Amino acid sequence: MAALTEASDNHLMTLVQQGNRQAFDELYRRWSKPLFSFLLKRTGRRTYAEEALQETFLRVHRFASKYDPERPFRSWVFRIAANAGRDAWFPERNLLTLEVPEAMHNPVDPIIARDLLVKGLFRLRPEDRNVLLLELEGFTPTEIAHMRSQKPVTVRSRLARARTRLRTQLEGVYV
Repeated sequence: MAALTEASDNHLMTLVQQGNRQAFDELYRRWSKPLFSFLLKRTGRRTYAEEALQETFLRVHRFASKYDPERPFRSWVFRIAANAGRDAWFPERNLLTLEVPEAMHNPVDPIIARDLLVKGLFRLRPEDRNVLLLELEGFTPTEIAHMRSQKPVTVRSRLARARTRLRTQLEGVYV
């Protein structure tokens, strides 16, 4: 088992392709927390994020044969998670608004501030929100472009638009 904990993600996926259950378990152990965090930001609901995480790993297993070990596992699994998160994200998302009571302007409470930011994220167009969340997870515009089969210039444009719209939505909320 010690050998698996030291193996690269790409090597583990090669083992998963050969039917190695322990390799799959190790990938789950490594990636479930960062993916859950990403999915929680993407869906806005713990239950949706949990559902999407489960679906992500079902798809990793189901499509293991399609994985190319020459490409980064991280990009591949986050792309699967982004799609699973989109699929788990129900129409309730349209109910989120950024109506801020006058007393809440310039919030000091970090919980209120986080709630306002999440609501602001959900008011973005899904494709803009997705690239912004991927950037927040540490992906570069070039990596995001590869994951989404887009040109880097398109991703940079979406990132700029997402930041501008989010900033406009939060204007006056923070000092």
